[in-house]
Amino acid sequence: MKAASFELLEFLLSPSRHKYHVINLSGSPAEAVTKASYPAKRIITPTILTRKTPEELEEFVHRAGEKDILQQTSLGKLIRRHGIQAICPDTYSTPFLERWAKRNKIQVICTPYRFQKKYENKIFFDRFLRRLKLPVPPGRILRSVYDAYRVNSFPVVLQTPVSAGSIGTFVVRDWEELLRLTSVEKRVDFPLLCREFISDAHPLGVSILIGPKKMAFSALRMQAYFTQAGGKSTYYGIQWIKTSSIKPKTIRKLNTALYKAGKAMQKDGYRGIAAFDVMVRDNDIFFIECNPRTGGSSPHLANRPELLHGLSFTDEYVRILTGDELSADKPFIPNSDYEGFTLDLSFLSDLLPIGLPLNHLCYGVYRYQNGQLHYHSAKADDFNESGNVFVHFVRPEGALLNPHIFTGFVFTHFPLLKIHGMEYTFIKEAQKLLHHLEDIVIKK
Repeated sequence: MKAASFELLEFLLSPSRHKYHVINLSGSPAEAVTKASYPAKRIITPTILTRKTPEELEEFVHRAGEKDILQQTSLGKLIRRHGIQAICPDTYSTPFLERWAKRNKIQVICTPYRFQKKYENKIFFDRFLRRLKLPVPPGRILRSVYDAYRVNSFPVVLQTPVSAGSIGTFVVRDWEELLRLTSVEKRVDFPLLCREFISDAHPLGVSILIGPKKMAFSALRMQAYFTQAGGKSTYYGIQWIKTSSIKPKTIRKLNTALYKAGKAMQKDGYRGIAAFDVMVRDNDIFFIECNPRTGGSSPHLANRPELLHGLSFTDEYVRILTGDELSADKPFIPNSDYEGFTLDLSFLSDLLPIGLPLNHLCYGVYRYQNGQLHYHSAKADDFNESGNVFVHFVRPEGALLNPHIFTGFVFTHFPLLKIHGMEYTFIKEAQKLLHHLEDIVIKK
């Protein structure tokens, strides 16, 4: 089957990317890497059909979604010319994309929109877990200010049903803060999921590829959150962790619970990737949420087969979303020693004043030496050389720091966290890297 992606890292960083076509907008941040990493015959470059000023054109190539590209370029014609049978969007499917695909007899390589909306809804997923008798933090659904008055144990985690990442999630430490959030400032609307804050725990993640009958579990990863002055929690990204760092008894518990959840989703007709977040405290586990999509962890999954039992994430993902089955049934966490990190550059908007102008970092592979990044090449394969990192930077020169607009990722093959029991800190080299990134991303 001929498949094409929209310059996705899950394809670019995959050893099997040469099997697939890539859709490249001329002038996009990834253009040089795309041309250096894919065979020329696999690159589809649509022409922009609508008139744009230079400023509008720059905005378009940096921010355009699949709908914009399909409506304002020659992509539809080129897809037919290349005989493309399936197309992979960035992260989410949409009703528009699914209607377009059906009309053009193209398959969408993405968890269907209805399943994404269903399982990413925090209230639905909490009920789903409770129905399966899977472990969740104690909590309740708040439907009005009256329900908020009845909360009497703090701290709690408050989530809007459609929260994503840190947006729509609040750690509330007392009753006054809860009422201020829900009734005085009215920053959130009811209903809300309110759950006990699980302290002294590992925030872990596992991704599951779910096919018609088979499943494959990923290795373990840890989310890196650090509390800043004033109590605000800043998300830095995720680190893959050694399976041996978690007790075998806890691994068995995780395998059993994840298998039960995955089978229930499979029975519901779910196909694709399901990224589960759990809290682990001693030998107890608590399900937190499910992200039914690719994300910051999936580029490493695509690049490092050992994180998925030696399977090619990209190939397996394409298989199950174009009607085939996984090539192997691996419903358990693999034994992995890998400790790479995905650093989300959005951390800068938590630490620095909003609206600061940004430099544009060249998209590609950098050498990391003595706390500094030095541009190395546009070849994706060079990412796997020792000491190299991959910079996925999507903001144009002079763009302003904004917490609501994605800035980029920095991917490493080495750890940034030092983990001690239930606590973790940044290693010295990581602290150097964070300061260096601030220096080169923010215009002085």
